[in-house]
Amino acid sequence: MEKTPSQPSGNKRLADAKSASLALPPYPGQFGVQDALNMASVAKLGLVPPQPAPFRPDDILTPDQLAGRLQVPLSWVYKHTDKSRSSRNRLPVLKCDGFLRFSWTDVCAWLRSNKV
Repeated sequence: MEKTPSQPSGNKRLADAKSASLALPPYPGQFGVQDALNMASVAKLGLVPPQPAPFRPDDILTPDQLAGRLQVPLSWVYKHTDKSRSSRNRLPVLKCDGFLRFSWTDVCAWLRSNKV
């Protein structure tokens, strides 16, 4: 079986990996050369912190819009924003000059945490 010039031999790739100072497995022969090269590449990538979702204007809802999205009566929305409820069970609300508004992302997080 004849090797083509585009496929370097295993020893050539190993020498290239060493010269590029890539991390190889601790036990020679435990992994293949390609595995060692892949592991070295993954280590260089690092972790990217999650980014917050971009704000969209339709994320802010009126009580009527929220009731429609949740498919509940409007009275349910007002009942769950009442100050007599414990803060843990109260819907997260934004007050704009006396008007109630709701952040859809906050409401979704509230629903997940409360299991209403």
